[in-house]
Amino acid sequence: EGGDAGAAGDREVPAHVVLYPANHYTVGQEEHKERVLREIAAECASTVRSLLASGLVVEAERLQLRTESDLADIAREGYCSGMENYSRHLTGRRPGEAPPTLLDYMPDDWLFIADESHITVPQLGAMHAGDHSRKLKLVEGGFRLPSALDNRPLTGEEVWERVPQAVLVSATPGAEMALLCGPSPRVTELVVRPTGIPDPHVAVVDVAPLGGYEDHLLAQIEARVARRERTLVTCITKASAEALSDFLSGHGVSSIALHSGVKPLERLRLLAQLRSGELDVLVGCNLLREGLDLPEVSLVCVLNADKQGLLRSTTSLIQTIGRAARHVNGVALLYSESGRSSEAMEQAIAETNRRRAKQLAHNERNLIVPRAAGTALGADGAAEPRAPDGGGASILEMLARGGGAAGDRGPPGGDLDGEERALYDELRAWRGQVARAGRRRRPFMILTEAVMRGIAVARPSSMDELMDVKGVGPKKAENYGEEILRLGGASEGRQRAWQVNGQSFVFEPAGGG
Repeated sequence: EGGDAGAAGDREVPAHVVLYPANHYTVGQEEHKERVLREIAAECASTVRSLLASGLVVEAERLQLRTESDLADIAREGYCSGMENYSRHLTGRRPGEAPPTLLDYMPDDWLFIADESHITVPQLGAMHAGDHSRKLKLVEGGFRLPSALDNRPLTGEEVWERVPQAVLVSATPGAEMALLCGPSPRVTELVVRPTGIPDPHVAVVDVAPLGGYEDHLLAQIEARVARRERTLVTCITKASAEALSDFLSGHGVSSIALHSGVKPLERLRLLAQLRSGELDVLVGCNLLREGLDLPEVSLVCVLNADKQGLLRSTTSLIQTIGRAARHVNGVALLYSESGRSSEAMEQAIAETNRRRAKQLAHNERNLIVPRAAGTALGADGAAEPRAPDGGGASILEMLARGGGAAGDRGPPGGDLDGEERALYDELRAWRGQVARAGRRRRPFMILTEAVMRGIAVARPSSMDELMDVKGVGPKKAENYGEEILRLGGASEGRQRAWQVNGQSFVFEPAGGG
């Protein structure tokens, strides 16, 4: 506590200061520490006896040595490496009791919103199972006490016990979400799009009479290329995706394979090339994981659609078909090797057709003409293209510019001038010399641009004033404070000299003698 806010000299004294702990798991009070040490020691003794009775001598010795070392650290410092594994003893919880989490600090009427809930909701329950499986091996090997199993995520049931109300958002809600919502779930369908574009027309292509899918696929793609439209093709394996991409490229179609081996920035560049027309076709294994939102794509082709599995399930097929739902002429082709439709195909086609019928009826009822994504309605109701920069730049463009508008910072030092600019330039030169003198030191690790600007404006003359500059903590003040004050105290226009690791450096301002 710093007392009442006021002025001490030229400095403003804060009313209070909040210091956050470096670690959530520590013991401070002696009474608390004694209880924690006693409980950990008792559990260790019991577990060691159990391991010895089972003939696990090495595991028992390993556990005892590790625990005794941790107890010594806790008794001496109130902390040890891996302290979180003793969280049950630190918080006084019973075995198996749920750990404290952020949800315990939420108000009674808070709202939980889960996007892509067909993925996120199952993950809430899966976190506990994965964590338990991993830590159980450590416990069985004598690396951890059994109480380490209680330093865990919440189970799915424990999560939902703490959620008073939730909104689950998904294009493909599953049975698990229906169970969560109870016998009478409140379902709101948002099927109609602002653009009026319906779900794509879906057709099944029997490969057997064609002698293979290649010729048919090539003809479909060439028809889209002639209309300056794009195509997505999804295969079963990475090798088949690369082989198909090579086949298409050999027939004059600009194509590329997109899979897990492609780096993230390269993936962004390829997607940008597809949208701009440099590429006509994108071939992938799992188009769901890419998060593709490509209004130029009018055709989605699913090869081996009848081979039901993870990427050919009902949910996956609906999601993949939906990649063509951004284009007015969207079409999805499901290629079947067996000549029949799998159960997943039938369910996906039925759901897509149900939504499409609803969307078309809405358009007819309201005299809506589907318009391309990326257009807006004018005052007269006609579609107008958006301004090129109206919706913001693409991620790739922002990266190319060094972070977009936020990264467009102008020259170093900004609009500083006069003595402030001179001091900033000296600090920048000094920082570069220090970084070069120290091995693998980056300049921003010494002083950031914001800190150097703050020092140049404040022009501190004492260590206390230097510490008042935002971003200058005790460690930086101890390591560099004297040199910074020496730079700030010298008169403008003079040569400045300093030493780094025994080497002398000189800074001479521009225009100086």
